[in-house]
Amino acid sequence: ADVQAALPEMRELAEELMVDAGELRGPGTRVLDEDTGQYVTTPGPLKYSGKAKIQTVDALGQDSDAGERVVVQTRFRVDLPMSAPAAAVDDVFTVTSSVHDSELVGCRFRVASLIHKSFMTARRLAVEEVQS
Repeated sequence: ADVQAALPEMRELAEELMVDAGELRGPGTRVLDEDTGQYVTTPGPLKYSGKAKIQTVDALGQDSDAGERVVVQTRFRVDLPMSAPAAAVDDVFTVTSSVHDSELVGCRFRVASLIHKSFMTARRLAVEEVQS
């Protein structure tokens, strides 16, 4: 089978797995909240709003600075349709709905790197969870 000819159908199949939704925004700006005296980050400009798939890539055990316990760092990937605009490092994706995991709603992920390859079926973003 010709992969090039099959690519549109493979992209449709990839989108069928995108049962979550969210917003991709540019990096926000840190500003001083005059009322509280605390710095807050304002949301960046909206780049995309729509379907997505959130996936863990792996969980890595790493020694912590304390040396007595292992800290598990989970790596994530966010998949967007190929029709979504290109993302950039430091953009932030916020999950707005999830069909199968309600605990994902509200989770924020910072784009750490972009994943490129020849026969892309989705825009894949290597992300890190933002702890607020």
